[in-house]
Amino acid sequence: MKIAARWSLALTAAFAVLAATLFAASYSGMEMNDVRYKGFAHVLPIPTQYFAQAAPWAPAVAVVVMLIAGVAAARRADLAIIVVASVAWLFAFSWVLLCLLVWRTPFILIGGVVH
Repeated sequence: MKIAARWSLALTAAFAVLAATLFAASYSGMEMNDVRYKGFAHVLPIPTQYFAQAAPWAPAVAVVVMLIAGVAAARRADLAIIVVASVAWLFAFSWVLLCLLVWRTPFILIGGVVH
């Protein structure tokens, strides 16, 4: 693999993780403000509370991904870059999905209709 391809994989993986974690942090922040405004912050499910606390710290994962991928690119370890990029993309997609899941699940009506 050429050097440009290695660095391209490293940068795109890091930016994907950064975008996903910034989305989750901002979405969590907006939802938490809305819940506090409505006065329901004390009745949130435990997974939602944990995610709301962890989301602002998640962009640090992008720094870790860039460091690991950068070291692998500098050492010309093609397999390591591919593995790091794959795991980073999986983390990015799953973090966004987890964010939407934990914030939307408390508002699902089971067996009821709102008029």
